[in-house]
Parts: sequence; structure tokens; C-alpha cells
Amino acid sequence: MWVTPRIFDEYKSELSDDAEAFRNEADRRLKIAVKGKAKSGDRIRVIGHKDVLASKPYSDLSDSAKSEIGTAVESIDGHDTSGRFTAVFCGPADADEDADRNDTSLAMQVTLADGDCSQRFLLLGDLAREALGDLFDNADDSHVEFDVLVMPHHCSKGALFDSDGNADTKVVEGLKAAKADGAWAVASSPPIPKSDKNGADPPHRVAWDKYSKILGADYMVCTGSHGSEEDPDPVVFSVGDPCGYARPEAAAAASTDLGRDVKKARPRPKASKPSGYGRR
Repeated sequence: MWVTPRIFDEYKSELSDDAEAFRNEADRRLKIAVKGKAKSGDRIRVIGHKDVLASKPYSDLSDSAKSEIGTAVESIDGHDTSGRFTAVFCGPADADEDADRNDTSLAMQVTLADGDCSQRFLLLGDLAREALGDLFDNADDSHVEFDVLVMPHHCSKGALFDSDGNADTKVVEGLKAAKADGAWAVASSPPIPKSDKNGADPPHRVAWDKYSKILGADYMVCTGSHGSEEDPDPVVFSVGDPCGYARPEAAAAASTDLGRDVKKARPRPKASKPSGYGRR
């Protein structure tokens, strides 16, 4: 489990059922990690700024249980993943743990590699416009480069535009500089609306159109309408041969095989009542 210190400061009365369960599990793992007794199933990694990690209880954690913003790890659950998986923690740029919850989202660049093929995924959580601008200002350029961008906050206009509807130059230029040739952008969201309504939650059409101008309309994918809105196909990026985006028919086949293997290895528990992260 990878978390930022903010999770331990959230008031449980303000969390959804799922978020409260996540917080409780983080609490449990932190207590074990402080004692230096964490094994598989109990491990946690707390990711934050140096001054925060130097305070109690994080100062009692081993180096394998904490990471500073701007550093990288090449291990998962105690297993070395050098040359196959690397995660660089590039944000949030601001150490203020009292900031708006979304602006304390963990941002990271994940690189997956197999032979000569590698794909860099830039995951920006729910960071909003000002926090994203700070990230692009402060992060090492190589830490924000991407082949695949997961659009912040489910393709929210708040990541790109101010309250007057003006595009944020820092964010737009940061994305242009960071994208690789042929880079893709993915909206993890319901289908993109034809037009935006005042006060509507993401995704937002205006944001989708802006990303399209930055990356190109042919390099845009929405998880809620990939293939079809009635029965969306999984979005798959292959690391191997072929390398890169997999068309819906190939993605569906890959997902079927993967799903069967996962189900066989670890049966899924009964689903709980769905609820999102955030306030009830």
C-alpha cells in the first residue's frame, strides 16, 4: 500500500465507507511498519516531503517504508523490479498537508519495460490547475515525461482552466514539453459529454477538447466509451511485442486471458456496496 501522510490526517466522519476502510488499513499497516515487522500483506510505503517524513511517526520507519518526493523505487512488495518497473514520485510539489485534499494527491511517473519496449505512464491523481503548474515548475523534466497520460481528476476542466475559463499556460506548456511523440491521453471517466453543464462533475468536454489539441484527436481514449458506451472495452497498453496502445479487439482478448488467470490465482471477495473516495 502506497500512501501520502494526508491519509492519516483525514477525519473519518468526512470519508466514504471505502475511504474509511482504506484509512483504517493504512493505520494498521503503519503501526506494524513502525515496529519493523511488516511482511507481505502488511507493508506500507509513505510518500511525502523530507520535513514531513522527518517527523513522528514517519521518522521511525525504515527506508523501505518511506520515500521522498523526487525519488524513485524499483521494488514491489519487497521484490526487486529493476529494469521492469520503476516509479518516480514527482508530486505534489507543495509540502502543505493542509491544502485542499485533491491538491495533496500523489503524482508519479511509472515506467514499465520489457526488452526494448518501455512505456512511461504519468499519473497525476486529482491535482488541480495550480498544483499541476507547481509540479511542472519544480519536477525534474525527465520525471514528468510520458507516453501515456492519465488525465487529472477524470478529465476535469479544473486541471486546465481557471474560474474565468482561461487555459493555464504553465500546465498546457508543461504537458506539451513532457509528451513523447505519439503519446496518448486517457480519461478514466464516464463517456465525455457533448457539451458541459454548469456545476457538472467531470468529465468535461472543454477539457477533452483541450487535451485533443495538445496530444492530437487520434491519441485520445475514454475508458467509459472505449469501443462502445454500452459495453466498453478495456484500455490496454502493451509492453512487449507489439509495444504501445492495443486496439479494442486485441485489448479485449488480452483482458479475458488476464482476468481468467487472476481469478484462478486469487478468487475475488464478495463486492461491498460501492462508494467513492471523499465526502459522503
